[in-house]
Amino acid sequence: MAADVYSLEGHAGQGDWNWYTGSSGWMYRVWLEEVFWINLRGNELQLDPVIPMDWPGLTLRCRFGSARYKILVENPDLVGRGVAWVEVDSQRQPGRAVTLGDDGDNHTIVVRLGLMMTV
Repeated sequence: MAADVYSLEGHAGQGDWNWYTGSSGWMYRVWLEEVFWINLRGNELQLDPVIPMDWPGLTLRCRFGSARYKILVENPDLVGRGVAWVEVDSQRQPGRAVTLGDDGDNHTIVVRLGLMMTV
């Protein structure tokens, strides 16, 4: 999100001050929550990602307090949406929501896309 878009000859259409505006935070949030469907509510991460069908997956990294989380979204069947299962630190979860902890550790969350799980 550019704060300034130039009209001067030789610079017309160029933007500056990227990521300095308040709108950049909203753009970031829209991409995570409305495009990828990864939502943080309190200490609960709600996961229902949607990605292009031809993407094999994506990786996100985030912090929650002193803890670091690596989120791997895997799309081996090229379906693009629908959560088959979720694991946290190699432990299968009963649903699509993960409770985050502020424990100073590194954690890995794996979201496998496929036939949707029933919750």
